[in-house]
Amino acid sequence: ESLIIVEYIDEVWSSGPSILPSDPVQRAIARFWGAYVDEKFYPIFRGLHTARDQEAKKAVAQQVAETLDVLENAFVELSNGKPFFGGDAIGYVDIAFGSRLGWIRALSKLDGLNLLNGSKFPGLV
Repeated sequence: ESLIIVEYIDEVWSSGPSILPSDPVQRAIARFWGAYVDEKFYPIFRGLHTARDQEAKKAVAQQVAETLDVLENAFVELSNGKPFFGGDAIGYVDIAFGSRLGWIRALSKLDGLNLLNGSKFPGLV
């Protein structure tokens, strides 16, 4: 639902730079990866909080790492060596994933996990 709000803001306050790419194909790709963060990554990540024991938590952490790996590969492909998913400027996917970073870091610290390993996921860190 928060991405719907991001799109609304992008449309209503259109005088500045757009959050979504102007090219229809690139815009669809950004929406796909934003949905991936919201519908695939985040539900798995939330499972860390509800895992019953360390073994279950370890299994969920592995799933989180797999989805982060997919996002890291997407970042490499979409960023073209620049600092954001959208290239030079923050965009839709950066907002979708960036809005989760605080939770990722907090749960990592609480659970003693190193989910955002800088050597494994340098683009996402």
